[in-house]
Amino acid sequence: MKEKEIRELLASREGIATLNPMQEQMLRTSAEKRDIILLSPTGSGKTLAFSITVLRHIAPTCGHIQAVIMARSRELVIQIAGVIRQIATGYKVTALYGGHSMSDEVSSLSVCPDIVVATPGRLLDHLRRGQVDLRRVAILVLDEYDKSLELGFIDEMRRIIKRITGPSTVVLTSATPIDT
Repeated sequence: MKEKEIRELLASREGIATLNPMQEQMLRTSAEKRDIILLSPTGSGKTLAFSITVLRHIAPTCGHIQAVIMARSRELVIQIAGVIRQIATGYKVTALYGGHSMSDEVSSLSVCPDIVVATPGRLLDHLRRGQVDLRRVAILVLDEYDKSLELGFIDEMRRIIKRITGPSTVVLTSATPIDT
């Protein structure tokens, strides 16, 4: 999606007339296909910022998963999926997380989603069962990647990332301040 389309979509769907400086920077940076590290405090609008990047890098619905967003907790997955559903008009968004009915998730995967938002453990479970195919994912977002690593998700994340054959863009986000 082009910058103008994203701005119009945000204005019409969310009533967002202006983005904050960090979101503006993500909008400009995401125009290029490259890896991005987004460090910004909690409550600063990171979810919207990386959602903009996702929209910039996916094609119209095409019958395979185009974007994967991993988050460390069920609450974050639900929050992120809610934000993306609001702005990703015309795309199917599926949330996968522990404590959610596996049969409901399998049913939601029966029509291939464009965007998957998941906890690492649940996404790996679906991969092992052959219910998702990540080979053609264009963009991978690891939200609060540092916290995910601290919580011990490194092995699951490695296994998942090995199944993604060359995403054009990887976004890592963190709210943890960097000591200087």
